[in-house]
Amino acid sequence: MTPAIYMTFEEIRAIANRCFGCGQANEAGLKLAIRESERGTVSAKTILSAQYQGYNGIAHGGIVCTLLDEIMAYAVLYAREPGKVSTARMEVRFSKPVPIGKEIIVSGRVLAEKRNIFETEAEICSIEGDILASATGKYMRSVGGNKDRSRAS
Repeated sequence: MTPAIYMTFEEIRAIANRCFGCGQANEAGLKLAIRESERGTVSAKTILSAQYQGYNGIAHGGIVCTLLDEIMAYAVLYAREPGKVSTARMEVRFSKPVPIGKEIIVSGRVLAEKRNIFETEAEICSIEGDILASATGKYMRSVGGNKDRSRAS
């Protein structure tokens, strides 16, 4: 089943301009430019700078988790749910080091929806296609149901 588009990327960015993951106004943030890569899947290409490293040349694990969380939340917002969603659970598998200074691709999608819970998956891949990290997650509608498409912050 092809999901309906509930929010455009511009609408999501308008309510999250200072977001650490995607906000373009957050000087310290990742500034992910997330797009639809294929129907139902969102992705972003990025190059992490040294400010996000743990060990030399390797992204900090918390940044890896942030990338995966951000892309899964976007998948829900874009493909399934207007308004705001919150991370309920996330499980991450670190397969290979995520490099600093090299292009990576972060992608995510919604797998299923049960009541107010959205099941998702995501991965970070090298430009060569190697899976560096992956995650599954559950996202829930924020309190209040979010049927209001207001852009108030």
